[in-house]
Amino acid sequence: MDYLAVRLNGPEAAGKRISLGFEFTDTGDRIVVSVENGVMRHSHVEQMPELSTVVTLNRPSFIAMMMAGLPVVALTTTGAVDIEGDQSELSLLIGLLDDFEFWFDIVTP
Repeated sequence: MDYLAVRLNGPEAAGKRISLGFEFTDTGDRIVVSVENGVMRHSHVEQMPELSTVVTLNRPSFIAMMMAGLPVVALTTTGAVDIEGDQSELSLLIGLLDDFEFWFDIVTP
């Protein structure tokens, strides 16, 4: 989640409010993610609070969706991801993430 926070395009996210939960079926983790004032925060919770969107998935599906760019629709139709509530919140969060080049010059001549 820390890496996703780094990838968040702050200026684009400014003025947007997102609050959603992720429940991981393979690890049992429950994480609440919120975006406000161009900043993404996350916290581990024991019990999922009332949220407009809760995404239930396993860790490989999360990585495929957030890191590899696999479309949410492809994962929901196969049953790998279940979304309760407003799917547009998840799509908005993914749309606010920047992609970085893996290799970059640290020092240039």
